[in-house]
Order: sequence, then structure tokens, then C-alpha cells
Amino acid sequence: MAANYNNSVWFYDRLAGLVYGKELIKSQVYLLPYIPANAHVLVVGGGTGWILEELARVHPSGLNITYAEIAPAMIALSQKKKYWR
Repeated sequence: MAANYNNSVWFYDRLAGLVYGKELIKSQVYLLPYIPANAHVLVVGGGTGWILEELARVHPSGLNITYAEIAPAMIALSQKKKYWR
């Protein structure tokens, strides 16, 4: 049976912050500046989509991103972010 993150979407990022502190975020953004401009990027298990905002900030000229997430509620939340085109 697959995990269901739909019920935790509203507190998912805060919970990760409580458990891992800033170390999880630091590890997730550490190599983003090394992605070449206009690269194709696969994000698997993107959660609430906060990483997509960071990718857009680091690469304002754009990237080709494929975003995969198992929870429909997480996808819906990520689609509300300003970086979707």
C-alpha cells in the first residue's frame, strides 16, 4: 500500500522543519546552482513544490522541469505557486 500524503499537505513542510531543521533544505538546494541553464530536470517526490520556487529563483531564465508526486493534494498545492507557466 502506498503512503497517502494528502491528509498532511497543510503541515508537511512545517513537520519536516521540526524533524530535520534547516539541514534538509540546505541539502536539497546545495547543488541547484550547478544545474546548467535550460537543463531538463526531474523532480521526484516534490512534495508541496517549494523546491520549484527555489529552482525558479536560482535559474530565472528557466529550466525544463518534470515534476512527479504521488499525492494529488501535493500537486494541487504546488500548482498554486507562482512559477508554473
